[in-house]
Amino acid sequence: MNDEKSIIFQDVNQLIYSSFQKNLVYNYNFKYFSNKRSENEFGIPDAWIFSNGNEKNGINFDTKTNSVILEKKDNKDLLFFRQAIHEFPRWEELLINKIVTANVFLEIINEGEISFSIDDGIDKLSIIKSGIGIHELSLQFKVNQNAKKLILSLDTFSPLMKFSVKKVYANIGLIAIEELSCIIEGIIGSRHQYIATENPPAEELSLCNPSTELDENYSRLDSVLQGRFGYGRNNRSLLPDFRGYFSRAWNHNSDIDPDAENRQPLGKSTVSGDKVSTIEFDAFKKHDHGLNFSTDRLFNTGDKLNIATIDNSMKSKTMTESECAETRPKNIAELYTIKWA
Repeated sequence: MNDEKSIIFQDVNQLIYSSFQKNLVYNYNFKYFSNKRSENEFGIPDAWIFSNGNEKNGINFDTKTNSVILEKKDNKDLLFFRQAIHEFPRWEELLINKIVTANVFLEIINEGEISFSIDDGIDKLSIIKSGIGIHELSLQFKVNQNAKKLILSLDTFSPLMKFSVKKVYANIGLIAIEELSCIIEGIIGSRHQYIATENPPAEELSLCNPSTELDENYSRLDSVLQGRFGYGRNNRSLLPDFRGYFSRAWNHNSDIDPDAENRQPLGKSTVSGDKVSTIEFDAFKKHDHGLNFSTDRLFNTGDKLNIATIDNSMKSKTMTESECAETRPKNIAELYTIKWA
């Protein structure tokens, strides 16, 4: 086999190998914005981590180009946009000593330098790019056998730097393929429920425990929650405590839940009113009970006239049941969980 045919054969094998892999980047083309604030204000896309120094803004989404827009202020702080692509159960078994290839499509709008990198906690590989215009950057990175993590990141120190990111994808192999299905099946942050177990699957966390703070291994879920149920001591999101609660569909300005505007925050959340994740406490609608008795029979009182002892125009209050501490429909206990990988 001559050299040219050998190269073609190797390329085909590499393509076939890569095509059987999974995309390690969740929300690689920015379809999911759980915390979108308005029609024109998207904020941080799900699973991504964004920092702009002390600034709280500098990120948005352009619906015309389907790109995330990042803009740095005139300071020396680091702006970064990154994702922890190792966050799934037993990631070490899949990634250690493997070659991961990552691609990013971006446009530099204002002059400056941008770094595209992969970091496993032991080794780091970066490409530095400058020049106004559209660019495709690619990295091939061998994961160290002692790797602690695997982070994809776009960073810049350049003042007033503005750039857009259209998509970022990565997989095991020498060729990065955009069309691969994601290693995360389903939607991070979705709630599941189980009837035959009290133990959540490896990709999910129980919501039937006291509220706990996420640790550094759940940054993608933290990006989705963004403190909706409060923050812990390390400024990471708290998981909600769903123990004992029934679920109810969001009222969303309908007349079905007439008290929706008075809904309360759950746990340490600050979200109240007619919003997703709020709660209502036990309540009884004011009502009366008619007396379903006959007054046809009259009672003889001796030397007095016969009288009716029941007045069916009266109302009756409900009586409490001593063995029951709440009012409830028939129900069954289930395990509620939230998906993190």
